[in-house]
Amino acid sequence: MIKIAEEEFEREYISFRMKKDDFIKEFKETILEWIKEKEPEILQTLHEKRYSWHGESFEKSVRKRDQLETAINESRKRNSGGVDLRTLDQICLWGFGQRFPLRDQQAAINSTREAFENADEEDYYKAVRTLMNISGVGISRASKIIGLSDQNRLCTRSWGGSSTVRLLIARALTH
Repeated sequence: MIKIAEEEFEREYISFRMKKDDFIKEFKETILEWIKEKEPEILQTLHEKRYSWHGESFEKSVRKRDQLETAINESRKRNSGGVDLRTLDQICLWGFGQRFPLRDQQAAINSTREAFENADEEDYYKAVRTLMNISGVGISRASKIIGLSDQNRLCTRSWGGSSTVRLLIARALTH
């Protein structure tokens, strides 16, 4: 078995990753065709599943996400691109029922500033990895913080969304 250092693996992985623009160029038509073909199923599935969060209505759930997006962006303005603990706690309490694991205000601001500098350059992999360097922050928490900052361009992974996509894929494969 060949062993390579984590830094070397990261460098090699990043060099082989497909960039966003290349991905869109290569798969845009296929994705759009699939969406057009599956639109009735997608809408039916979304209607049946009725997106909600913690038992709240769709409208309240979306409103809360919008409030969190605003809070993130206002915190970034106040903190030179970083996000303060109050805002991170709001996100984590809403999404995970727990406060943000790092409790040092300045360290949280510095780490999120670095993460969002990467996100602003559209290097979302590096943005999420930066947050995952914080003890107690995994992919779900990191992607939720980054994803909620700009819901029109980004997304977060949710169990409900994942189960809906799995259902659509299962239906597509059986029809």
